[in-house]
Amino acid sequence: MKEKKHYSLKLYVTGLSPAVQESITKMEEILTDKFGENFDLEVIDVLSRPELAEGEKIFATPTIIRLLPEPVTKVILDLRSKERVLIGLNLIELKKEIADAIGDMKGEKKG
Repeated sequence: MKEKKHYSLKLYVTGLSPAVQESITKMEEILTDKFGENFDLEVIDVLSRPELAEGEKIFATPTIIRLLPEPVTKVILDLRSKERVLIGLNLIELKKEIADAIGDMKGEKKG
């Protein structure tokens, strides 16, 4: 039986506005649907914990880091580059759901 990969992610944000919190919840739901219990997502507010951002050399938010599975990948989330984010994190199979979550995080309207 093939062992399932465990995904470990850190998401760095600036502030925890209601819109950001809603996007985080949606992203957690998407990850749960796709990976079950095989992931963890740590959300770090750089306003509350600047030392963590400094330690990881986070210079822009939102930034997501995939720690597992290796190799470690760091991507600055950018709506103009959704494909690159998904490919960079090797989560292309979640393309639509994560792109929607990223859009929600940035306040993009769905049409």
